[in-house]
Parts: sequence; structure tokens; C-alpha cells
Amino acid sequence: MHPIVQFMFTLLWSVPCTQVVEVEHDILGYFYVATTTKIVKLNKNCDTIAIYNAPKRKKITHIDTSNPLNVLVFFDEIDKLLWLDKSMNETYSLTAMQLGLFAIQAAGRSRDDGLWVFDNLQQQIDKINYEERHITKKYDLKTHADAPFQFVELKEYNCDLYALDTTKGLYLIDAFGNIKKRLPLLHTYDWQLLNNKLLHTTTAGWLSYDPLTLTTNAVSSNLPPFTTFSYSHIDNLLITADSTHIKLWSKQ
Repeated sequence: MHPIVQFMFTLLWSVPCTQVVEVEHDILGYFYVATTTKIVKLNKNCDTIAIYNAPKRKKITHIDTSNPLNVLVFFDEIDKLLWLDKSMNETYSLTAMQLGLFAIQAAGRSRDDGLWVFDNLQQQIDKINYEERHITKKYDLKTHADAPFQFVELKEYNCDLYALDTTKGLYLIDAFGNIKKRLPLLHTYDWQLLNNKLLHTTTAGWLSYDPLTLTTNAVSSNLPPFTTFSYSHIDNLLITADSTHIKLWSKQ
């Protein structure tokens, strides 16, 4: 472990909330709190803008808010994806079977408003035009030295696809399906690329990884422990969640 990175925050509000799967923000400055059964869209004053309630006995696994007009929601137990408009109304849905896939373990949006999915049975990452329901790219990973993979999250940044396997690390995959690099982000709960650094929460706390120097720094802050987080550049606000509360913080 290398020198400590310091951040200080001021608490703006705290709200009781349990079974939080993920917190996110969008480019318009709204925040999203996803529990296993619903998604709540909030403004920075903690006013509820809209709510999506999941179908009975269906558990939300992941949300992608990179397009606030078309929010992606993933249910991995039933291999189902759906999209929500800005008012959290369902506009479209797909299943693995409709895409000709065996099982979807992870999903995320692409920069061109397409869809990335990981089929863990076939050990394959596919890029999909979901409106036309066909696969435009296939990345077969079965022969890679680190296979088999268990990716749980896919995010696209700067033309690279980041695929998280919590036991092996974070993999960078280029536009041709080649794994460029494995970053040693092990046992990661949540992560975000911020100023070319990878902030991530683990069993060891909040850490910052520099891909250029290959160094990991402990993050020192006045924040209590949390599992999921999302930092918004718009107002320098940080939303965090633990087992009992969601909290919004302002960076000092």
C-alpha cells in the first residue's frame, strides 16, 4: 500500500434505507438508489422525482444511468433487461432467450447506446443492438489464460470496456475483444473512474488505484464505512450507501 489520498466531505442528508444494491448519478445531476425491489430517483435536496417498482419476486441486480433518458435495469436471476424513461416508466424489455443467449451474468450500456452483455455459460461478451435484437460483436474469452471468468459488471470508458470479476480483478478490453490489462481490484464492491484514478470500495476500505503507476493508495476521509457509492462532478457531490442508510455528501 502506498501513501494515503485524503478527501473530506460535509454530510448534506441521511435517509434510512435497507437492501441497497447500488447507487448511481446521471449527467443531469440526479441520483438513483436501487434496492432489490425498487429504484428511487432523487434530486440533490433528497426530493423524490420518480420511483420504479420491480415486479413481485423479481430482484434488481444492476442499473446503468449513463443515459438518463433510457436507464438500464438488469435482473440476473431471470436473465432479463429492461429500460426506463426519465419518469421511471418501463419502455422496453429483453430476455437472454430473445437474444439467443444462454445466460446473462452482467450487462452495461455502450457509448453508441447499444448494450454489452456477458454470457457466463459461453464465456463470451457480446455487443448488442437491442432494438433490432441482434449481436454486432462477439468476444470469445474461453481460451484466455484467466478463464473461466465470472464478470459481474461491464462499463465502457474511453473506447475500452471494463469488466469486473471480483475474485480476479478489473479487465480492460479493447475494441477488438483483446484483454489489454488486468487491474488488481480484488474483492471490489463498487468502483468509479475519477480523474484517471480508479476509486473502489473493498473489504479493506476505500482505495484509489493509479493505472499509470500501478500503485494502490488508501483513501483517508471523514466518511463512515460504505459499500456502494457514486461521485457526481456536476456539484462535487458523493452519494453512499451502507446496510442501513443512504447519504449525500459535499466535497470540501
